[in-house]
Amino acid sequence: MNGFVRRMALALAAASCASCAMVHREPPPELARTRFVSDYPTYSLRRVGLLPIAGLEGDPRRQAEFAQAFLFEFARSAPYEVVALDAGQVAEVDPSRPHERGAYSARTVLELAQRFRLDGLLMGEVTQLEVYSPQLLAVQLELISAETGLAIWASAVHIDGGDRDLTPNFEHFRRMQRDDAQGSADLQVTLLSPARLARFAAFEIARTL
Repeated sequence: MNGFVRRMALALAAASCASCAMVHREPPPELARTRFVSDYPTYSLRRVGLLPIAGLEGDPRRQAEFAQAFLFEFARSAPYEVVALDAGQVAEVDPSRPHERGAYSARTVLELAQRFRLDGLLMGEVTQLEVYSPQLLAVQLELISAETGLAIWASAVHIDGGDRDLTPNFEHFRRMQRDDAQGSADLQVTLLSPARLARFAAFEIARTL
């Protein structure tokens, strides 16, 4: 009898471990390619501004979707406070609309940092966007130091909605979004919705922080 009980206990322990392994699955590799300057850890980053995403001129709704996506994902993952700046706030400092050109002068960066008490600025650009299935999206982001006016961190991600190799990443994204009001969206919704794909891109970049 003791042998039977012992075997049952071992079997239950093995099943429990297998169940834990299924629940605590290892996340897939990050899709984003990220680089840091060698002295990145020495920078004090407490409050960082998110500038309007470039490359979406003429489509304010889409630009707002991307801004919301990156603000949400970075607010959850970044080790600093993220503050979204709109085009009007940027224009108060530089009326030449640098967010539409995708280029900010060092003077603009420093003035924005001083006005809004920022330690850095996140500058993003959509370099490829195809909203019809299969969706294509390429986004790049840089963190500019308010101290030096130079990029100290940069990340880029390219997403092909038709690439089946990305399925583990999409599934990981879906699992991690369950605490979000939109987190129940399945894989098909993400592949068909530009707003959800923007969230996915922001999620993958934020994973590298």
